[in-house]
Amino acid sequence: MLNAVAIANRNSGAGSKLRNLELPFQAVFEPENVNWSECLAADLLVMFGGDGTIQHTTTALLTRPEVLAEPNTRLPVLAIVPYGTTNMSSRTFNRSHSRHRVQENLKILLKAEGSAALTTHCQPILKIVAGTKVQYGYAFGVGVIANFVQNWRAKRGQTTAINQLRSLSSLLRGLRGADECTRVTVNSQPIDIYALVLTTLRELIYGTRPFWNGAEADDAGVRATWIESGAPGLFGLAPALLRGAPRMQEIKGYNSRPFTDLNLTCEGPLILDGEVYDYRNEVLNVSSDNRLHWVAL
Repeated sequence: MLNAVAIANRNSGAGSKLRNLELPFQAVFEPENVNWSECLAADLLVMFGGDGTIQHTTTALLTRPEVLAEPNTRLPVLAIVPYGTTNMSSRTFNRSHSRHRVQENLKILLKAEGSAALTTHCQPILKIVAGTKVQYGYAFGVGVIANFVQNWRAKRGQTTAINQLRSLSSLLRGLRGADECTRVTVNSQPIDIYALVLTTLRELIYGTRPFWNGAEADDAGVRATWIESGAPGLFGLAPALLRGAPRMQEIKGYNSRPFTDLNLTCEGPLILDGEVYDYRNEVLNVSSDNRLHWVAL
């Protein structure tokens, strides 16, 4: 049987579900209770939660002293059981979008005889460095995206359905026009943007793929898409933008391209996997790290 460890975000309601699995329970938002040596020694590290749970867990894992001291340290294979609001990363990593089916697939997987039986894939993760602080995550947003997430988090309710409706409503309101403005500097170039997204994923919220001009390629590294402040026709262009139609590259004010790494500063808050952070006017170096391997559930 696999040597597996579970980390659960109890705020998501996932804690009670672990009683049905033969796994030790850990809580990601109480890091003092997580035995990271046990996690590093595991064949499989299973997260029960959403995008924020993945972000906190992977950041804690990759910034452990023993991992920093030896970058080639063996890391456990990762898996996610979706208990978040949008579960954006889970849509990329798992075969099924159904929580019930994912849990059934996990029960089957846990019967495997050792890590050699796991079929995995590498999914690069963003590495964000600000001075001595390092964070990891899969989707980074600035501009109207960060503003809407900040407002949504202040108003979110207790049920997943209501939170998903509010999330979708915020997304639709954001397509009314590109008049809002946040100043960012990308590799020393100042840009007034309406919204900017950096990610290593091929799909984002609700399965959208707003990448073109080579940024959708498998080896793209950091995918960057941004809309300049005042860009024309946002609402009418939304379907083409959200599916990554190649014609978007011909329209002024809409930009999408891959980066190996980039330096960025911004005047407003940013989001990383649904969590709001304020690195106002700090220089952020954003690159990708390919040490994490996932198993699809």
